[in-house]
Amino acid sequence: MINTYQTSLPPPPVPPRLGRHQIASAPVLSLKSGPSKPVFRFVIGIVVLHLILSFGGFVYLYHSGNQWQDTIKLMYQDEQNLQRLVQECKQNVQSQPGCRQILNEYNSVTKDSAGQGKVESLSGKSSYYGTMARMNAIKATDTSTSKYLLWDTAHSKKNNVQNNFDKDRLILKQSGDYFVFSRVTFSSYGPKSVLANFVKVWENGDKKTEKTLMKAYCSLVTRPGMCTASQAEVVSLNKGDQLGVWVEDPNLVDYEEDATIFGLYKL
Repeated sequence: MINTYQTSLPPPPVPPRLGRHQIASAPVLSLKSGPSKPVFRFVIGIVVLHLILSFGGFVYLYHSGNQWQDTIKLMYQDEQNLQRLVQECKQNVQSQPGCRQILNEYNSVTKDSAGQGKVESLSGKSSYYGTMARMNAIKATDTSTSKYLLWDTAHSKKNNVQNNFDKDRLILKQSGDYFVFSRVTFSSYGPKSVLANFVKVWENGDKKTEKTLMKAYCSLVTRPGMCTASQAEVVSLNKGDQLGVWVEDPNLVDYEEDATIFGLYKL
């Protein structure tokens, strides 16, 4: 039997082994492909910065909006609280301590149209030097047929705002956002008249552009009696715009001091 497992050929040579320094210097193929780490980190940084700026801008706008809304609310509440206190003092001077002094200061302020506003003077606050107006209504002559209320310029307060020749409109000198308010008190009832308070606006004084800016209504619970239609709104207006208050029957309006007012503040 022939032995096939034995041969006279020499064995093949052993391949050389690599040293440690040769293994370390050998190139290594990476299975992953894509952007390098610096580029990836830069993109992540841009995204995070964008989120931080967006969140900060939102917080700033939110607090800024709340700030001017609170300011408007305080101005309106101060006016209402002052009117309520003065009415209570007029009914009974002895009802509250200091009523006589409050009425004296109130009367002196209302007589001085060039002085400070009623709320600012009585509360000790500084004057409002921005664009503003607070007008008191005055009764028109019996021959007047206009349904727009007239304003007593001698006993009203305004700054950087004009009146038209007929004294039934306010003319703006600046464009911007305005807080507009009006209060009309009705002391009589007309069977064919609606007790309504409309604030009208004319763009640049053009009669063809007349439109209603705000509406308010009230109804008399008892007759005879009184009711008040009040309203306030923040609106955007332009230089030269004119504003007025329309009622269906001016003879039904109460023209006592501070019963019917109209005004605005530029924000």
